[in-house]
Amino acid sequence: MTCARAIAGALVIVAACVCLERPSRTLQAAAPMEMRGTTTVAVVAALDVAPAAGETSAAASPSSAALPDWALETLQNTFAGLSAGSILVLLALGLSIIFGLMGVINLAHGEFMMVGAYTAYVVSESFKAYLPPGAFDYFYLVALPLSFLVAGGVGVLCEYLVIRHLYGRPIETLLATWGISLLLIQTARLIFGDTTSFTPPSWLQGGWRVIPGLVLPLNRLFLIGLCVAAVAAVYLLVQRTPFGLLLRATTEDRPIASALGVPTRWIDGLTFGFGTGLAGLAGAIVPLYDKLNPNMGQSYVVDSFMVVVVGGIGKLAGAVVAGAGLGFLTKYLEPWLQAVYGKLAVLALIIVFLQWRPSGLFPDRGRSAES
Repeated sequence: MTCARAIAGALVIVAACVCLERPSRTLQAAAPMEMRGTTTVAVVAALDVAPAAGETSAAASPSSAALPDWALETLQNTFAGLSAGSILVLLALGLSIIFGLMGVINLAHGEFMMVGAYTAYVVSESFKAYLPPGAFDYFYLVALPLSFLVAGGVGVLCEYLVIRHLYGRPIETLLATWGISLLLIQTARLIFGDTTSFTPPSWLQGGWRVIPGLVLPLNRLFLIGLCVAAVAAVYLLVQRTPFGLLLRATTEDRPIASALGVPTRWIDGLTFGFGTGLAGLAGAIVPLYDKLNPNMGQSYVVDSFMVVVVGGIGKLAGAVVAGAGLGFLTKYLEPWLQAVYGKLAVLALIIVFLQWRPSGLFPDRGRSAES
């Protein structure tokens, strides 16, 4: 319990510092495809066009009628919260798995997301250069699994070279992962430059017109669907496979699992690679609606830590519930308080919540709580 309180307090302090140091970056983060406040209205207005001949649209139905402005704004904020929560869930899943098994606070988690984003960019440019034009729309079939594998491979390499020597020393692992994040940022900057343009496939451009005045961007729908698929895959892997059984055994009681023949050293490396691979998978989607640059991971990692702390450290269900809840709360508050003050309000609510439940929504019980 004391350890959980200390870790939660440290992460909340880091989040407060980042929110206060970067107000201008947060105010500039409202990209055209970002569904928040008045920006959402612009997206809807830009995409609100009549359907082509032969198409079926909800607006063409005589029974459909425009909703009041407050109802449209509520639906827009709900969808924006769901999409924002989806990317946080993808990032927090990997972060929660890594900390739950190894006790490593991975400050480079956002940079592993950046590795996945640049992997998707390299795949898209390769399709442009070496394949017929018609094949470009299918590059995500290659980019998604490759982003997972590349980010996971970089994670396994970092675990083998650095992190495995620092187990049981949380301060040293914290500093080591921070150093890894700086190394990855500078490497990406040397290779790709400061800002890189990313062209999405045609089937992820535009939006789905549900009713007059309400258009759901296709890239956000794709993000939500990918998040649902990833959560289901992680659940099946952890609960229904031999690897998941070994992972859970190592998490519950490492000495006993090792005494029974579980290769805990091998499990550690694969688990770290799996967690960073999930971050890379999230990174492959982020360029669809956000800027692609070497520092892109820093704007997501703080929110991911807050999701892990609120949901319960090492709890996958907590990561899902807290990620979705944080996304909804942020998007509901931003239209009233603007971006910076909305984030500060969310941070204040998290601090109050942790005073009430310092171990999060899903705390450890039994032997795990005692340790």
